[in-house]
Amino acid sequence: MRLPILPAAVNRLVRVVGVIGLFTFFAPEAMAQLTLRPVGLDLGVGIVSGTRSAPSKASTGPIASALFAWRVDSLGGGALLTAVMASMQASVGGGDVCVIIPTGCAENFPNLRVFALLGGWGVQSRRGGAAMRAMLGPALVRAEQESALGLQSRVDLSSAALGRVSLVGWLQLLLMPELLDQRARTQAFGIGVRVQ
Repeated sequence: MRLPILPAAVNRLVRVVGVIGLFTFFAPEAMAQLTLRPVGLDLGVGIVSGTRSAPSKASTGPIASALFAWRVDSLGGGALLTAVMASMQASVGGGDVCVIIPTGCAENFPNLRVFALLGGWGVQSRRGGAAMRAMLGPALVRAEQESALGLQSRVDLSSAALGRVSLVGWLQLLLMPELLDQRARTQAFGIGVRVQ
């Protein structure tokens, strides 16, 4: 799997997270008690890249996110989840380069503020062990002076807990059908901590 817009180092990290996830959840001990703690707060930072349907400068920048999730009910070997998420995404790519379009130079990808309501499923290898979650839901996106609706997805993998704190790696994809009159999307990878 290769995400063409993200740097090569990030692509390697994505593969490593995937391999760790497969090993964690298909190892024999993963058949032990599968449960998630009732609530958790994730705080993280990472790298985000964005593209639009119209020509624009290359966009890569930092992202900071906070996600509060809680367990709704058990389902199979895991649990149904609900979450609220807020993030700030900055665009710092492009510099003074001019991407030529008929009306002059293309605009930079906008900075975004995102608020999302997510639902999904999660599984934990054992009480306090590594956990994996997948979530999807609607998002309200604020860019410059305009707002737009989008669809936010997130997959994360956390380490075994040390007390009430775990390390977390996450991938996010945000689709925006009409952002500043254009189709747009961002993809992001990051790391952080989970407090439960």
